[in-house]
Amino acid sequence: MHKVDLTYCPDFFTDSKIHEFVKLHAHEDSSTLLLSSKYKEEALNCGFPLDFATLQIDLKRKGLHKLPAFTSNPFTIFPSALAYEQASNEHISRFHASLLLSDDRNILDMTAGLGIDSMSFATTGCIVTACELDKYKAATLCYNASVMKLSNISVYNEDAIRMLTDCEQAYDLIFVDPARRDNDNNRKFAFSDCQPDIRQNLNTILSRTKRLLIKASPMLDITAVLTQLPFISHLYVVCFKGECKEILIEIIPDTINLPLLSAIDINDTDEITEFSLNKTNNNNIFYYNGKLKEGMFLYEPNAAIMKIGCWSALQHKYPTLEKIAPNTHLFCSTQYILDFPGRCVRIKKRFTKKERRAMTNTPLNIVTRNYPVNAEKLKSQLQIKNGGKDFLYAFRSLSELHGCIYLCEPT
Repeated sequence: MHKVDLTYCPDFFTDSKIHEFVKLHAHEDSSTLLLSSKYKEEALNCGFPLDFATLQIDLKRKGLHKLPAFTSNPFTIFPSALAYEQASNEHISRFHASLLLSDDRNILDMTAGLGIDSMSFATTGCIVTACELDKYKAATLCYNASVMKLSNISVYNEDAIRMLTDCEQAYDLIFVDPARRDNDNNRKFAFSDCQPDIRQNLNTILSRTKRLLIKASPMLDITAVLTQLPFISHLYVVCFKGECKEILIEIIPDTINLPLLSAIDINDTDEITEFSLNKTNNNNIFYYNGKLKEGMFLYEPNAAIMKIGCWSALQHKYPTLEKIAPNTHLFCSTQYILDFPGRCVRIKKRFTKKERRAMTNTPLNIVTRNYPVNAEKLKSQLQIKNGGKDFLYAFRSLSELHGCIYLCEPT
């Protein structure tokens, strides 16, 4: 096996000059720096590529919110812009690490990339083996682990499937984030189009671990995932600040119970909103069959709930909820639900033609759900501006099949 150490890294990685340059010019325009003959000569004399230094400036600035711990370390290095784009959000990687069990001591990250997940696992104290096919990325991860003072990460420039086939090492947990781009850099999301192909290599992987975590595309259909992969014990739809980022699949060999589904939403302080249910065939959904009234509450599930589509389970947990219509994924209630996983607004009034004339150019937040036109088109039709604190919700209901609009206020 090809274990990587710091001798695989370019010499300028460990030279303070490039890090001093990046820090000194952190707030300057990279294009201006690249065109400067002064800085070209300085970089040449110091032995580092100027375009590489400016890449670090750009990515450290760009990654302040996505990778706060990584970018705040003045010595970390990005191997490429693509490595940054493909890296896990640190807040989500810490969620991945939170799923470790007390006896998970040996972890394999099959597709390490920039190594954000490997480093999050390592901060828990476990021993991490990180595989990365790209030699340069592997060397950069080895270097970054050293400057982040994570000596419990071992990096291998190795095909993880080949390594699992050739050696008898077993792991408490294997984590894999299959590459979702082809050779032409086109985005892919089906298991068979990603590398490694999880379905094709599942038996090999499961023969070497007690538990497998697969990070998959948020574009995948939940029902299809549950039928394509065996032994799913838990499936997480993971969102960050309301935006769906991934489907995380836990597989435990020989699991026979119905999988647990969890809708997870993480904010930038690592606070997690979670809604979990067991996968069942119970599809009894209760609908509201009238016109909404002033003072009622309108509920919009968060993106993770929308992805799972667990409407009956949502109503089981919150019995006062009634769904607006089969294809309108909004709920209403006469009661306020404090811990609802999503947005809650209070209805102020129905938006009539008279109201339309009176509110021209008013700043409002427009939301359309199963409505004849999208939010941007509706904003143009009503001559309304974006912004403000109040909402316009436009949707079809059972009593108003052609659509209705309600002016709402946040709770």
